[in-house]
Amino acid sequence: MDLQEIFKKMNSGEVAAHSELGTRDESKQTRNFGTRINKMKTVTGINARAMVMKDVVIPFNPFTGKSDDTYNKKTPFRPILLVSQVLSGLKTAMKDNPEMKAFWEKELGITFSDGEATMEEYAAFKGMGYIKPRVMSYYTVAMNFNGAHGFPEFKVKYTVDPTELNEQGSYEYQTAPVWHKAAAFFNTMLKAEADETVQALESNASNKEAVQMARRAVFQKSPVGFVAPTNLIPFLFFPLNALPKPIEEGHYQELEAVMRFYSFTDKWMTALKEAMKDPVYDEDMDFFDFTIKTPSSQDQMSNGKVYTDEDANALYQAMTISNTDGRLSLHGGVTNDGSKSVRNEECYASIYAAARAYFLASQEASATEDGETFEKIMAASSRFRPISQAMANFLPACNDVFTGSFASSKYFTAEVKRGHSEFYTLMNPKNAMCLADADEDELEAAASAQRQGLSDLIADANGTTGVQTADSDVLGVQPGALEELDLADG
Repeated sequence: MDLQEIFKKMNSGEVAAHSELGTRDESKQTRNFGTRINKMKTVTGINARAMVMKDVVIPFNPFTGKSDDTYNKKTPFRPILLVSQVLSGLKTAMKDNPEMKAFWEKELGITFSDGEATMEEYAAFKGMGYIKPRVMSYYTVAMNFNGAHGFPEFKVKYTVDPTELNEQGSYEYQTAPVWHKAAAFFNTMLKAEADETVQALESNASNKEAVQMARRAVFQKSPVGFVAPTNLIPFLFFPLNALPKPIEEGHYQELEAVMRFYSFTDKWMTALKEAMKDPVYDEDMDFFDFTIKTPSSQDQMSNGKVYTDEDANALYQAMTISNTDGRLSLHGGVTNDGSKSVRNEECYASIYAAARAYFLASQEASATEDGETFEKIMAASSRFRPISQAMANFLPACNDVFTGSFASSKYFTAEVKRGHSEFYTLMNPKNAMCLADADEDELEAAASAQRQGLSDLIADANGTTGVQTADSDVLGVQPGALEELDLADG
């Protein structure tokens, strides 16, 4: 299909243009695609351009101007295409739909030109909040059983089906899956420990950062976390001092070789907010143009030692992400590889052509269940696996961790035992003997009491207590704390 045909099918409803991550079972997204997009490693000497992709995100049906069952705030119109393709496609649809054109001209306060989308039209969509950076949000559950019962020795995140979550991005406790009840059981005990730890530190006048780190360290003892969004940011990645290798026409899949992704941490926030706010930093319709830098292997750390690739945490702290200097920018700038200078409009022309073909093919593939879409490939490349793959030995592993680290703890109280009696006995049926002195009414009352503070417990354990979420709407990410960087593999 070409772009025009895709938009005809979007208009008729034959092709849905919203994020697959929010509407389809994750288990269908990670099979048979392999790791094709690499994570950017946090190493010395990075001096590179990051071309962060943009999305058009419209919380209603763009062809009618009204919210419906297909396109709404929960499942917005969000094609995987480049922004220029989406806006041009909408303009093409308007030619046969004068009511649609009238709606959008009134909505945006502009008169559409003939032909391809213009930067003025782009600015109007952006001004109404319909342009976001492309941030891939996965609902995940973190588990760390330290090798018990065949689980990995390290923390692993498993994806859950987002359609099973409530409006708060969690589960209703009465119908919650076993992993949610496990998280509630372990984290209830850890909250008591965390509160006691914080109180002791604050009484000794410890600084805020030390208190937060200590609290986080306590909650990290849980073998099972609550479901939370994991946000990754994909981008095209090119050294600034080298000419990009051209991609031949018809070989658009080679674009994956220059794709990277990274945890969406606060390092991205300043550059993104500047680009979203100030047009001087936003001169390209399809990509935000950022520069990523890390210290070189000759630079010294504060302890006098030079940076090495093994100093991932120190390198991350020193890493900068900024809007690219105009002399090097995608438009108006040049690339100099030491032997010659080439205008960036020229040397990146084949990259843009490949990107248009790549995302057009991805949008077309989304019409078939087994299609190789960008979102599916990203899910596989992130090494997330469906939580169903963790269930075979889940309860025995929970029981091992409980008996080894929690059973003798002073925080494992009678209230915890009775309030979480369902999971306590699921984990090990022999535990039912420990509850023989309580009748059903007592157990239900205890469970009800534990559920009263569950939302606060989830926020506390996920580190989202008091987190400001104003940027979540502006940047189009799932509300919550910014991603905590996992430096295990870069």
